[in-house]
Amino acid sequence: MRLSAMPFTSDRHLQRRLGLAVLAILAAPLPVLAEELDPWQAASTFLVKDAHDLFRRGAGGSELERDFGIAITLLNLQPRTQGNLKRALELLESVAARSEAGGNLQNLALFFRARVLEYYIQPADPAAAAAQYLELLERRTKNPVIELGASRLVIMAGLGPAPRESNLEELRRLERLAELLDTPAGKREFHATMAYAILDNNGAPSLAVDHFLKAEKVGFSRKISALRLWMVGGDVAVRAADADDAAVVSRDPPAGRRCPRPRSLLRSDRRRRPGARFR
Repeated sequence: MRLSAMPFTSDRHLQRRLGLAVLAILAAPLPVLAEELDPWQAASTFLVKDAHDLFRRGAGGSELERDFGIAITLLNLQPRTQGNLKRALELLESVAARSEAGGNLQNLALFFRARVLEYYIQPADPAAAAAQYLELLERRTKNPVIELGASRLVIMAGLGPAPRESNLEELRRLERLAELLDTPAGKREFHATMAYAILDNNGAPSLAVDHFLKAEKVGFSRKISALRLWMVGGDVAVRAADADDAAVVSRDPPAGRRCPRPRSLLRSDRRRRPGARFR
């Protein structure tokens, strides 16, 4: 199962969450938006061209906020062109430079700058994107959008062109990112993505189950994401049991099907063999 096929990491679902999250985050602390929500509402419901036109006509808050809105809509304006993407990158860098240092708008502008460098623009610059994600995580913004940078770093490492052993070593180094996460969404996405990345690179099933359990402990707002985790987590726990004599218990199977729930997959870490991590 490849990371790119998973609901936790697909760019389509990520962009949907980001659009709604940005709207909520910007609308809450900025009362001026209360009278001019149309472009943000349009953007959050994927009326990209309408939102773009509204921002360009001066709706959407202050000049900085409008420039940010224009940049975000340029990323999805059809047809998507390198010219629009480069303009979006320029606007995001300008917004970040003109915004309050460490403020909400600057952090969001820098996060989306990293997304452009990682995913949108050609040639991509994954090293610069990774450095930006890490810098933002170290700021401890307590912003769920910014904290998605941790799962992006995991994806970049897990899908790297290096041999799987090298990818697993990089994933091991990224374990420390869990200490930089404060929001439920950031923690859930990080642990779920890390679990899949470990499996994708033939890592230790027992370690993947650890991350599945941590993600499930936070909980999911989308039922399909929870069901996917239960199904994959149950299968992995069986493999972990073969390797480490872990206990697997089936409780409350969804939709009448047998499916071990993650919270009951492993009963004890004491039975694990030394050296099972990231092998």
